[in-house]
Amino acid sequence: MKKLPSKGKKMLITLIAVFITLVVGGIAVFSAIYFSAKLNDESIVAEKATLKIVGADGNEIDAEALNRYVKYEDVSTEIINAFVALEDKRFFSHNGVDYYRLGGAMIKNLKYGYFKEGGSTITQQLAKNTQLNNEKTLTRKIKEMKLAHDIEKKYSKEDILEMYLNAIYYGNGVYGIDSACKKYFDKKPSEIGVAEGAILAGIVKNPSAYSPIKNKEKATERMRLVLKLLKDQGYISEEEYESAASYEYVQPKSEKISSYFTAALSEACAILNIDEKTLIKSGYTIKCFYDDKLQKNIENIANMPDFNIKTIGGNEALNSVTVCDNASGGIIACVSCEGINPLTFRRSPGSAIKPIAVYAPALERKIITEASVYTDEKIDFGGYSPSNYQDVYLGNIDVETAVKNSVNTVAVKIFSETGKEYCLEKTAETGITVDKNDGNLSFALGGMTYGTTSKELCEAYMCFPNGGEHVKAGVIQSIRNKNGSVLYEKSSVKKRVFSEENAYIMTDLLQKTAQNGTAKKLSTVPCEIAGKTGTVGGNAQNTDAWCVSFSKDYTMCVWYGGANNNDEENITVTGGGVPSLLSASVYKFLPVKNTCFNVPETVCEADIDVYAREQTGKIYLAHETTPIEYRKNYLFGENNFPKEKSPYFELSENEFIAEYDYSRGVRLNFTEQTPCSYRITRIDLTDGSEKIVYASENSGSIENLTRQSSISDLDVSVGRIYSYRLEIISSARVIGIKNATVIT
Repeated sequence: MKKLPSKGKKMLITLIAVFITLVVGGIAVFSAIYFSAKLNDESIVAEKATLKIVGADGNEIDAEALNRYVKYEDVSTEIINAFVALEDKRFFSHNGVDYYRLGGAMIKNLKYGYFKEGGSTITQQLAKNTQLNNEKTLTRKIKEMKLAHDIEKKYSKEDILEMYLNAIYYGNGVYGIDSACKKYFDKKPSEIGVAEGAILAGIVKNPSAYSPIKNKEKATERMRLVLKLLKDQGYISEEEYESAASYEYVQPKSEKISSYFTAALSEACAILNIDEKTLIKSGYTIKCFYDDKLQKNIENIANMPDFNIKTIGGNEALNSVTVCDNASGGIIACVSCEGINPLTFRRSPGSAIKPIAVYAPALERKIITEASVYTDEKIDFGGYSPSNYQDVYLGNIDVETAVKNSVNTVAVKIFSETGKEYCLEKTAETGITVDKNDGNLSFALGGMTYGTTSKELCEAYMCFPNGGEHVKAGVIQSIRNKNGSVLYEKSSVKKRVFSEENAYIMTDLLQKTAQNGTAKKLSTVPCEIAGKTGTVGGNAQNTDAWCVSFSKDYTMCVWYGGANNNDEENITVTGGGVPSLLSASVYKFLPVKNTCFNVPETVCEADIDVYAREQTGKIYLAHETTPIEYRKNYLFGENNFPKEKSPYFELSENEFIAEYDYSRGVRLNFTEQTPCSYRITRIDLTDGSEKIVYASENSGSIENLTRQSSISDLDVSVGRIYSYRLEIISSARVIGIKNATVIT
């Protein structure tokens, strides 16, 4: 046998030494990490979540919704089997770590080049959930293995399953198996069947994707995967599998509930950039703007039969009510059907977007005033042809009428005139999310790529009672950690979006909408109230119905609709119906009596001559003598207040002269003015007798604005005193009188 050359022998020895050093070093590092992990007996049993959410009064909100600890014997076998089959099929035979599964996971991770799979057993997951963090690192994995071994030495398999089921997160703000069973099935853990257990087990890997409330289709696919594992592992028969696989999830019928807990969770996660599971175990205290008394009142109102409407398919329509405090921007109450989070649930706002995206920007750019006139007609905008509700068109109307009656064609015209880019910019400044693909003319009517939320609509409308300033809406006042240190505090800083005068003029238009427009069901509210409705759909079937309204101190958004945009989920109500009626009912429980909006000094009111506007297209101030039927009161900002008086009905300039000529009798000279008619009566002052000597038809036929007229009264006697009375008449009423006297 040949001997290795001395050089090759040295290299081999070096390689062996390096290998031994790496192995020994690796073992040393592994051991140091492994034995550094110490089991914390206090945290392994998670009897309750550590997060606290409190209201404005400091009392806890929905504390019981987080978790109740359930004993192993109170959990159905179907739940146990489903979790074991999916998460850890050798659970009852390993000592905490499944080395077969761990090896398979390591091979897959080497293939992918990163930690894609952990190969964790239920015991390891319990260790991770109660003792460690969620980082996918080798260090955490080693500690997890050590803790799993320690847990297995100290606790029985039944104890481990019990602690595991109580320690995991099931999505939708649900922590622990008891709350999960109640939330998803309205059952106790002992009452759960095969298919239901499979759904619960399937949720845990990705609660946001596999929740049957949020995504029924994916949850069903996941359920069938778990059922197949149950069959393959001998837990259920083929017949049981077929029966369970046909199970169709139906969300348990529940009353309108507090959405505050869900809203607070989602907002806190967004603020802190953490997931719900981490937040619930954080020990933080979240203080909200929550008003418990108002919340309970709204829940009671929303559950009344009058406010529970059916979809076309006969199901109960979904709805939500969100109420904000204007000064702080705080959401003080929100109530909705299950799964409707007012902070994140997006729908098309329909005409509820018009004040924000159309009219307020147009006022700001001085494109319109309340008195501006547009023609409401069917029109084509380069291929886009909006229709009005029930295809009713009103002809020439003012902006006030367009807002009150939610006229679509006029809104699109004004949106186009004002400029799409400017309107979208202003909309975004109010707090409404605008997508880069938005900006078609349909945006003026709520045609948005992703829609908006109740929270965003409240935030946008609050600009009006806040004098044109934007304040961010939210449920959370502050977040503190375990030590009481402030992690977040809501800012009440306001940023100007619209001028104070234009915010008030928009408020005035929406007050009129609430008095006798589409939102007139708000007219019973015992204070100054403004509102706008929105309806999405057509042909008596709608997908969404909105009413957004505000008083001086509060802003409210009410929404009704279906879960999905399909015919079966459509509704027949409009925003001016049940949503407005529900809004009016809620206002009765708010301290809004005898409150009025603040009127800026720069806002002026004036009567304009609508006849002159109709004839000339210009806005003129009315005269004192302008008939009431030709007068209308509007608000104006000081910079667009009309300067000119109407050329009509200026009676002080009407001349009336009586002259006597022996050969021609009495000659009467006077000025006739459109659109009045005239009557001249002769009074013989000698005997008091009267006679009409001239009566004109309505002089609307006069081509010119005014004309000089002259008539002769030949039926007079010499040596008398006559008084002539010229009456100026409009709509069969005398609006002015002039007198002239002559001696014959």
